[in-house]
Parts: sequence; C-alpha cells; structure tokens
Amino acid sequence: MGQVTPAEQPDPRRQMGVADQVLVGRSALAVAAIAIYLMFAIAGSLFRFEVPDELLIVSEMMLLVIFPPMAFLVRKDLFIRVDVLADRFSSVSRERLDYLSHAFGLLFFGLLGLGGWYAFSDSWAYGTLHMGNVELPEWIGRGVLLLGVCGGFIAQAVILLRRLFKR
Repeated sequence: MGQVTPAEQPDPRRQMGVADQVLVGRSALAVAAIAIYLMFAIAGSLFRFEVPDELLIVSEMMLLVIFPPMAFLVRKDLFIRVDVLADRFSSVSRERLDYLSHAFGLLFFGLLGLGGWYAFSDSWAYGTLHMGNVELPEWIGRGVLLLGVCGGFIAQAVILLRRLFKR
C-alpha cells in the first residue's frame, strides 16, 4: 500500500453539502472573530482602554464554533474514537458495538438537547440578559447550542436507522 498523493485525496469541500459549508464556514469566521477580539483585548490592556465583556463575548462565540457543525461531524464520523479493543472483536460484535455507540450517541444528544431546551425556553420566556456592559440576551447562545445539538441528534438518528435497515 503506497502513499496517497495530494491529487488522489478527495477534496473535503466536494463532500460537503451547501448547508455544511455554510455552517463550517461560519464556525471558521467565529474563530477569526475570537482571535480579532482577543487581540483588541490584549491591546486594550497594553494601551489602557477597556474592551467590554471579553470573556462573555468569547464564550458566546465559542458556541458558534462548536455546536452549529455538529450534524456534519456526526455524518462524517469525525469524532475521536478508540478502536483498540473493538478491533479484536469479531465482525458481529463490532457491528453490535457500533449500534450501541449510536444508541448512546442518541441518548447523549437527547439529554443535551433537553437541557438546552430548558435553558433556552427559560431565557426566552424571562428575557434574561448576561451581566456586564454589553448585556447580551442569554437566549442567543442557548438557541445556537440547541440548534446544533438537534442537528447532531437528527444526524445520529438517520445513521442509526440506515444501519438498522441496511440502507
């Protein structure tokens, strides 16, 4: 088995749908925005001007980095996996373990989505604001989290159903 040349490697952008490109692109923009905002915060400490709520803004932007591309990560199986023990099992046992891992993935996304829904609905109903100079509404970040987790849940459910029904 020889090395794969760059010309033979599949272009990941061709494997992504338009929605995936938009979500992953927005995550990349959020990373760039975090870097720029942190540069302003560092410059502010050096030149004695205040950048408001840098911790809050960066944490809310991290939600934009992590959660929106969740469905893409699930569909492309880009999570960290440890297959040291599973490689020693028979093919039937590995298949059962794969079903079990998808079932636990659904449980994880379901519980995280339920908690996200409670947090989002409370912050929406009460109009809660983050404390600080900017006073961002809490529902924005919690809504981003909820949408990303729901996308991951749907992707996980589709994968599990396709494998169960061999489609």
